[in-house]
Amino acid sequence: MKYNDVAFQLVPARYDFLGNPHRRSFEEYSSVNNFELHYRILGHLSSVFCVAFDKSGSYVVTGADDNLVKVWCVSSGLLRFTLRGHAAEISDISISEDNTLLATGSVDRSVRVWCLQTAAPVCLFRSHSAIVTLVTFLPFVDGTVRYLASAGGDCTVNFYRYCSADREFESAPIQFFERTTAGPRIVSTCHSPGGSLVVFGDTHNKLRIYRIKRDGIEKLIDIDAHTDRVDSLEWAHMGLRFASGSRDGTAKVWKFECNSWMPIVLHPKVKDEKTASSRNSYKVTMLCWSLKDDFIVTAGSDFILRVWSTASGEELRQLEGHKEDAYVLHSHPVLDDYIFSGGHDGFLMVCLIWDY
Repeated sequence: MKYNDVAFQLVPARYDFLGNPHRRSFEEYSSVNNFELHYRILGHLSSVFCVAFDKSGSYVVTGADDNLVKVWCVSSGLLRFTLRGHAAEISDISISEDNTLLATGSVDRSVRVWCLQTAAPVCLFRSHSAIVTLVTFLPFVDGTVRYLASAGGDCTVNFYRYCSADREFESAPIQFFERTTAGPRIVSTCHSPGGSLVVFGDTHNKLRIYRIKRDGIEKLIDIDAHTDRVDSLEWAHMGLRFASGSRDGTAKVWKFECNSWMPIVLHPKVKDEKTASSRNSYKVTMLCWSLKDDFIVTAGSDFILRVWSTASGEELRQLEGHKEDAYVLHSHPVLDDYIFSGGHDGFLMVCLIWDY
């Protein structure tokens, strides 16, 4: 990111019936218009593509193409740990819900689990035959039973069951080999707020949904969801809804009703739309839900952010500002109608997605 070049969407004030600004308007304005650079840290020897806060917000974990994982103190900016062991680039990182374990996936085809408090290695799995694309701790809780999931370029989904009391992992994962044709890779995932349902998306246009149980994993359904690879998945903050985004140029909101997953298709209004066969046709690069799940924001290959109604699928607004693709979208954790976007143009945008 370019730390001196931060783009902000203007924040319109909100007024009560007497014409006075709401108290919340001042709070929002102060919150989103007074960002300052806290630290700039040069700590890796190559590009950093994985970043995650721990559950307390006290530490930030980074994974880079120098094969290293580092844990930093947020308040001081000082390095706490450097985790060595992977033999290739770090592809994903995840922190357990109880804030005790850190999982890392790598291009070296391995999944490693570390103690977040001491940086000691806990477990090593070599259960993939290709690069590990995703690792995620599930918030599923049943007694002391917990799960870590991983997926990779071999189109295999692995679930690692462990005991939260002693952090002991079972020796072998529960595996699902999902390659039915040549070439598919799993590239996206999301899970329900309680972790009992998990969705994976692949490069052959499919969604695969699993149910997590104490005594094992149940494969529920495969869905032919899109006409191109499913690059982005995100579950709503509440309820049985998730969203998928694809290179076919569409996003879909999936809702479970009448014992099936029903989609609402989000069709973008694209200027000079090209044919689907064109290499330069419009693509959805990333998506996120608003904090209250009223809206979905999608980023596209035309560099525009689009705001959608999750109830009707109607496109409500377009937000411009990025000059290149945006692959990072997150809703503000407190303010309902704000999202953050990060692009390959080096800009961070803070946008008001809807003003009532």
